[in-house]
Amino acid sequence: MTKTSTKKRIFIVEYGYELFNKGGFSNITINKIAKAGHFSVMSIYYIFNSKEALQNEILSIALGSFKSKLSYKTAKSVSELNERLMAAFTRLDSRSHLQ
Repeated sequence: MTKTSTKKRIFIVEYGYELFNKGGFSNITINKIAKAGHFSVMSIYYIFNSKEALQNEILSIALGSFKSKLSYKTAKSVSELNERLMAAFTRLDSRSHLQ
């Protein structure tokens, strides 16, 4: 991966995180992320094959950054911790529908 594509990947993840956080995963489209970050939709799909792949990247970063705060020591495996993260994001996403 080139330095430029690495930077673009980081920017896409940052915009995706912000928009998913504000609007909920199900309400945010790749088109909205592209528009917010002034990216082409095709460039996002080139780097991430799907919206779910982008979500997985964001979750992976969150897992790496916050594992100690998410009861990492009590999780039996990384996959269990990932399930906990997915459940937390799902709860947050369902709450965003109530607003």
